[in-house]
Amino acid sequence: DEGIQIEKKEDDDFKYMTIDLEGIDKNALKIDIKDSTVVIEGQVKKVTKNEGPNGTSSSTYISRFSRTLPVPEGVNENGVIIDQDDKNIVIKFPRIKV
Repeated sequence: DEGIQIEKKEDDDFKYMTIDLEGIDKNALKIDIKDSTVVIEGQVKKVTKNEGPNGTSSSTYISRFSRTLPVPEGVNENGVIIDQDDKNIVIKFPRIKV
């Protein structure tokens, strides 16, 4: 999908989905987790400025995206933790202990 990179990994306590925020408008990002699905919606915004002999021009490219993924198996959907920094959002799904 254009504009969205998702990396999945796991350890003994959690299963993780890490979303790379590069180029994504963080204010327009929405994450919903319900009915065993993760829905990630947002937009990519790129501004290009060109300097030329006749002045400066700029163009803005905006693209919306929506991505639906299944919640990983063997996790507690209600105990999800979402962490964010400047570069990533990490969705942490706690494993169900047997």
